[in-house]
Amino acid sequence: MIESIKAGFARTFANKRMIFVFYLVNLILGLAIMIPVAGLIDSYTGKSLMRESLAVGMDWNFFFEFLGDNQVGITGALKLFILIPLLFACAILFLSGGAFAIFAGSEKYKPSEFWGNCARYFGRFLRLALMSIPVLAILFSLRLLADGMERLFFGADPYENVAYWFGMLKIGLGFIGILLFGLVFDYARIYMVLNDERKSRVALWRGLKFAVRNIGRTFLIAMILFLIGIAALFAYYHLSNLLSSPRTAIIISLVLLQQVYIVWRVILRLTFYSSQINLYRRLSLGDIIDS
Repeated sequence: MIESIKAGFARTFANKRMIFVFYLVNLILGLAIMIPVAGLIDSYTGKSLMRESLAVGMDWNFFFEFLGDNQVGITGALKLFILIPLLFACAILFLSGGAFAIFAGSEKYKPSEFWGNCARYFGRFLRLALMSIPVLAILFSLRLLADGMERLFFGADPYENVAYWFGMLKIGLGFIGILLFGLVFDYARIYMVLNDERKSRVALWRGLKFAVRNIGRTFLIAMILFLIGIAALFAYYHLSNLLSSPRTAIIISLVLLQQVYIVWRVILRLTFYSSQINLYRRLSLGDIIDS
């Protein structure tokens, strides 16, 4: 696993222009989304003193008050919680086709090859994503095991501390289910690219089979890179708190820090793609040799 991650980082940094492409698309999407959302917030804060306080950090009381305001309404909440994540997901899905194809090949990033493969695989990946929804529902339902265990061992009205710990267990199982789904979906896309597979059901089955058969290694790679990302998030959070001030120089420093964090997230995403392809090839080759 460590060898695959090292190879993933090496292949990612060997394709620095692709890092820039992912970052630029994230930046453009972020700016495009920020304008209408900022308009909603500005129209709301214009009638209060919250605008000044938001300059030094996010106030969660304001956030929930903002969502509950009639001026924001269902349309504002729809933009924040449905349309924005959906737009980002489609953009990343589109770009992932080009990234997987570059990492699967032997050559470095070429714009024509990258964008051509983005368009080539987007339709396949989108069909695969829609077909994968039942798999996501099943894996996310792992959290229901905690409810069953709680009722089996402690009845319908357990002690408060028991309910608390089983609640934490449900959150953990839900996270594991989502992570497992991500692994299945990623390896299904890898199978599509490496084998030029057009049938979503075939790729989904192959991805599920590979992820389950090699659950320890696939899960460990995901967890290592996830923990690296969490460490970066905590570092960013603490540094951003130190830079909370309405002064212009501090705000510029905070913006630069945000961009560095976004670039690092892009690097981790591309490293994850490359590491997965490296692992898939190594294990698949081992299966062929063994057979």
